[in-house]
Amino acid sequence: MKLKNLVIVMSFFFTCNFAVAQVKDTLKVQTLEEVIVTANKSEQRNIEVPVAVTSISAKSVTNSRLVTVSDLTGRVPNYLYQELGVGFQALQSIRGIQVFSENPAVSTYIDDVNLLDILAGGFALTDVERIEVLRGPQSTLFGRNAMGGVVNIFTKQPTNKTTGFVEIESGNFALQRYSAGFKTPLIKDKLFFGINGLFQVRDGFMKNDITGTTATDASLNGRTVGGEENTYGNAFLK
Repeated sequence: MKLKNLVIVMSFFFTCNFAVAQVKDTLKVQTLEEVIVTANKSEQRNIEVPVAVTSISAKSVTNSRLVTVSDLTGRVPNYLYQELGVGFQALQSIRGIQVFSENPAVSTYIDDVNLLDILAGGFALTDVERIEVLRGPQSTLFGRNAMGGVVNIFTKQPTNKTTGFVEIESGNFALQRYSAGFKTPLIKDKLFFGINGLFQVRDGFMKNDITGTTATDASLNGRTVGGEENTYGNAFLK
């Protein structure tokens, strides 16, 4: 009888130890990485910034397949990107605040350089370090065109090591996307050169039907409509 009680106690003891070990392992897995943002023009921890900020890392940009600024619509709360017929002209709104003029209500910054009007859109997200979307009025630090918020895009900074990348992608609607980049130091710790580019082509998702119209070019009938072809490039000296 005593032996049976001893076995039961020892079994309970081992079970408790195993459960505690599992809890410790779970706590380790749930530990989040520290997120640094520059919403106030200086590096701070995200949890210490009194601003509604969505920070997207380079890894998240890649995993979420974010290629253009318009792709942020499905990732950032309260954010909407609307093209105006061409890729480089668009309206952005945050929390419903937008304007229909050349002066935007949401400012876009790339490496702290402001894109002054809605004709400067169409930025391709290639070689990006992180993206910060600030929701709510930010005019004190970012100027009059930040009434709705700010989209801050930071590209990967050059180092004293020569680096480069080449990417080839394909997808539905005959999507083809090619991107490449190269960075190298010209003067160690002082001057760096970098260049990157992206080319994308994709078929449309509608077919042209000229039946019953006055169109005379029969070759237009059945042709795919709405395709796009984009070329983007960026070069810098820092």
